[in-house]
Amino acid sequence: MSANKEKYILFVCTGNTCRSPMAEAIAKSIFKKNELNIAVYSAGVSAWGGHGASINAIAAMNEEGLSLDRHSTKPISTQLLSEAALVLTMTQAHLNMVKAFSPDAKAFTLNEYAQNTPDDISDPFGGDLSMYKQTAEEIRKLILLSIEKFQEEL
Repeated sequence: MSANKEKYILFVCTGNTCRSPMAEAIAKSIFKKNELNIAVYSAGVSAWGGHGASINAIAAMNEEGLSLDRHSTKPISTQLLSEAALVLTMTQAHLNMVKAFSPDAKAFTLNEYAQNTPDDISDPFGGDLSMYKQTAEEIRKLILLSIEKFQEEL
């Protein structure tokens, strides 16, 4: 990544309607509170561009004082992946797809990056609000566990 490009983390899930947009919103909030100058974006391995976040993802974030009202889905691309300082996926399958698109991307699952475990973050799609809130809490925990790494590596 050249010196004049923005340094950013890209969160990746399947459709870019639930997990990755929630991770983006949560990370932005945490980074702002911790005065980390790192931009955050999200995308999906099977996303169609231009759709909003799921209703329950929006509701879960609203309960935390965060907004996904302006979220617009976007598919992963070679450019998006290659320009990211770090790509964090929700599952191993997402990571495999990221590596297929951009073998040189610095990419990990969020669990692998945060706590060196192979666990996937479950997909709340189609579930009730409590499932979305549980997924959001898991994502928040992992991002908080990664703060020092972000500060050291980015």
